[in-house]
Amino acid sequence: MNAEESIDHALLKEREAMNQPRDTALIIFTTGTTAQPKAVQLSAFSVLSDAQSGTEIIGKDLSGKVCVALPLFHSFGLMAVFIYLNLGSQVFLLPLIKPDLVMEQIYENKIEDLASVGAVFGMLPRLPGFDQKLYGRLKSCIVGGGFTTPTEMMRLENAMGGAKLLNGYGQTECSPVIASPVPADPIERRAVTVGHPWPGLDVRIWREGTGFLPQDEIGEIVVKGPVTMNGYYGLPAEQQPFDADGWLHTGDLGRMTEDGLLQLAGRIKDIIIRSGESISPQDIEQVMMEESAIREVKVLGAPHPIWGESVEACVVLRGDSFDEDALRTSLRKRLAAYKIPSHFFIYSAFPLNVNGKLDQRLLKADMLGRLRKAYIDHALDDGLRVARIQIRNRDYAISPVCDMIQGLAEQLGFMGRRVQRIRLAVEEMITERIANAYAADGDIGLDALLMPQWLRIRFTDSGKPYRLDRKDSSLSAKIILGNVDAYSFSKTQENRAEYCLDWQYAEYFDVRGYLLSHQEAGKA
Repeated sequence: MNAEESIDHALLKEREAMNQPRDTALIIFTTGTTAQPKAVQLSAFSVLSDAQSGTEIIGKDLSGKVCVALPLFHSFGLMAVFIYLNLGSQVFLLPLIKPDLVMEQIYENKIEDLASVGAVFGMLPRLPGFDQKLYGRLKSCIVGGGFTTPTEMMRLENAMGGAKLLNGYGQTECSPVIASPVPADPIERRAVTVGHPWPGLDVRIWREGTGFLPQDEIGEIVVKGPVTMNGYYGLPAEQQPFDADGWLHTGDLGRMTEDGLLQLAGRIKDIIIRSGESISPQDIEQVMMEESAIREVKVLGAPHPIWGESVEACVVLRGDSFDEDALRTSLRKRLAAYKIPSHFFIYSAFPLNVNGKLDQRLLKADMLGRLRKAYIDHALDDGLRVARIQIRNRDYAISPVCDMIQGLAEQLGFMGRRVQRIRLAVEEMITERIANAYAADGDIGLDALLMPQWLRIRFTDSGKPYRLDRKDSSLSAKIILGNVDAYSFSKTQENRAEYCLDWQYAEYFDVRGYLLSHQEAGKA
């Protein structure tokens, strides 16, 4: 029996009839650059519809050879391959997506088109041999993941020597491309917009409570058409991004220009709310990228106890030097004061995910860790208060206070006799103040402060000052001074006496590490 005779044609036709074009054909996970990845269900109809739209809008400008430096488990990689195969072009793939391998393949095979992510394009001009092997060779560059700012894109196109960078817009949920420019668009237009919506798609700008918006107004980008997904696998209907009318809500902000081009304005959840003011990170990034010292920048929001959120900047420099004062002076000329970042965190490079896109979740986690350390360092310089107690003279409650101080000392790595010395000095100081500062009811303030190198227990009260010194022969003075590493007396602006008892941390104890490892330290 040959192979043809072994086929059950009736069963094959039955299975073919069960398979509809709009049924889910593949599941692709989103890249999860800002949130947890989701399982996107795409149909053969949605993927091939998007490929056909791409062929129609940019196909005539593409060449017969392309290097696709993209993972094929990502929807954009598949789309680039489908468009070029639809044109009958040769598609060159790589075992590893590395800029040096990309350059060598383009050079050896005389390739004129490249499809990759913005990070790969940005690294190519910095490679040894770029001028000889790649400059002026490429014609069309299809970019996924985008660039930090329009300025960065214009710089890169100039460095590529004649290549047209086509920085489009899409998301896996739309199979994935929604809009793209065409090579005929001038660089000024391609750099500040993501081009024209692809044929067959209805792309609009929407705002909750208002509905669809007119041209030049910013709102959420919503999409309807054959390219939209079948939904997220495993999520209930209320967690799907479709509204009752079938519009897919992208979560991205944008506007439509008078020319019918789509312009992005950031992610809805990336908007920073500082003291009630809505701040677009992209606006700040665009201004910062005009600084010659900056190669890359990402502006992020961080929780702030007073403002709600603070504006923070992560920066990759072009060189080794960084003049923060000069940068702030320059930014004040072009940005409102509330938009200027509170801190500038310097990176050698930003973290990327497996698709070569900025891993914003990882970057933000690292930035928040650095920010927390900066807050701790600043607080330690002035003394980070971890406890405040008012001791009422009439209550004479010494023991509970000393128990608390002893417990704190043990947490901070003090051991054995050192802990007892701390407790004894604090107990004697409370007793001395109660006995000598008051004739009637009063109170004593006790603050436990963490300093960079020592624990400080500070007493304040309005009683008569008692200046302890080594010449004092009283038993109280001997007990206090004999059990502290350092002692000081001063007067506050309110003319209250202030006494500070200090103990050096153990050599192995890192107070910054201790605070960073305790969640409550961030709230202190």
